[in-house]
Amino acid sequence: MTNLESGSPQILMEDSDSSTTSAAPSPFSSPFQEGLFIFIIGASQLFSIGALGNTAFSVEHIGHTLGTTQNAQLSWFMSSYALGGGVFVLVTGRLGDHFGHKYVFMAGWIWIAIWSLVSGFADDVILFDIARGFTGVGNAALVPNSFALLGRAFPPFSTKKNIGFAFLGFCAPAGYIFGGVVGAAFAQNVTWRWGFWFWAIGSLVMSVAAWIVVPLRIGNAIPGLSLWQFDYVGTLLGVSGLVLFAFAWSQSPVVGWEEPYTYALLVPLVIGGFFATASVGLFIMKVPAQYIFGVSMFSFFIGNLLMSFAEYSDSYWAFIFPACLFVVGGPDLSFASSGILVSDAVLPEEQGVAGSFIQTVVQYSIAIGLGIAATVETHVNKGNTDIMLGYRGALWLGIGFAAVAFFIVALFVRDHRFDRSEEGGEIKSRSSRDEEDHA
Repeated sequence: MTNLESGSPQILMEDSDSSTTSAAPSPFSSPFQEGLFIFIIGASQLFSIGALGNTAFSVEHIGHTLGTTQNAQLSWFMSSYALGGGVFVLVTGRLGDHFGHKYVFMAGWIWIAIWSLVSGFADDVILFDIARGFTGVGNAALVPNSFALLGRAFPPFSTKKNIGFAFLGFCAPAGYIFGGVVGAAFAQNVTWRWGFWFWAIGSLVMSVAAWIVVPLRIGNAIPGLSLWQFDYVGTLLGVSGLVLFAFAWSQSPVVGWEEPYTYALLVPLVIGGFFATASVGLFIMKVPAQYIFGVSMFSFFIGNLLMSFAEYSDSYWAFIFPACLFVVGGPDLSFASSGILVSDAVLPEEQGVAGSFIQTVVQYSIAIGLGIAATVETHVNKGNTDIMLGYRGALWLGIGFAAVAFFIVALFVRDHRFDRSEEGGEIKSRSSRDEEDHA
């Protein structure tokens, strides 16, 4: 038990299958503890995506120290981390169900601290890649269990839960910039190694904060689960298959982090991310999710389209700035809204698995997406004689992916919270009808 779990104000718990309402004690002792809890959950996403920015912004310094300038090897500095997170996230959410989401969450912070420390001391490429891959495993422990903790902390469709998931989504672009600033600052002024040691110290601090703040009642193991029910064979086959597939793509030469406009792309991301995720919290209760997802895919499409027209000689404000504002809506809108809907749709004992599924898609896409885009870039840049054409090829790939995703959303994604009521054919959400019934 932590020292913040005493005293329990009452909250309303709504049964998703009926309009009955029952009082249940809140796991938090005060609004201050609730705020700290949401911050710690958001920090997991901040550190998760920030670890990519930390490496990406200092990749040339790292490569120079470790004696490599080959793009394929430099790409592994980032891909190994995303790969470790993408494949093991299949397992860690379920481990949280068995051993307690709070404890696996804390273990993830400690694991990241250990391997970030090792990354800072690495003196060759192989050790650095291995250390980054194992750091990704810690990330895999963090993210689905943060999802589960947030899902178990607040009632379905509650304002606080929506705020929590919106903040979690906002921390993705903010985390990338935060990690990038930390990595670049240390690389320029001291040594890139301190960027990873800083990450280790911060992770240890967050593990202690999680132990103090996260209530045991929402972080303990799901009753009735047994390790005999764990799918060991499926886990082994799934992890092995994903590793081999991603390895094949990530070995492709990767270019793009050296160019100035890549860094300029990141500047307005925090502002755009804030408004995107705030809009999810405002509209998720009133607007069917397929519309939010549709706007998300459209944002990806327009952002990549504008970037494909950018030239070195063009003004930053003509293409790159509006592209940043549009493209940030893609991950923020989709992540926050999917997190809210999936968490509200599954049982408490399924929160970890649901979080793992979402993060498997996110993290694994990062691991292989870089390789796929680099393959396209390599084959269209005319033997490195037309660099901009290569970049455009990768952006056109993103445009195609976004267009396909938009049609998938339009044809197949439906939010069943919103259906046609029996009276007058008026469209109302289930939560709105419940409120009317209670009144």
